[in-house]
Amino acid sequence: MMEVKQAATVLERIQNVVQDYPTPFWVLLAGTFIDWLGTNLIMPFLAIYVIQRFEAKITQVDLRWV
Repeated sequence: MMEVKQAATVLERIQNVVQDYPTPFWVLLAGTFIDWLGTNLIMPFLAIYVIQRFEAKITQVDLRWV
């Protein structure tokens, strides 16, 4: 019974945090996350493309993105 009460408290805390910030903040946060995720998912494939297309060494490609 105590666990259910604590879970409700956690949900209430989450709802309070969400309500504390305006909607544009959450839209910006979601957009930033999507941008970050897309960038980090494409980089390995872009590195493979650059290595194959331009016959570059792995260390050269790696140093370009540091």
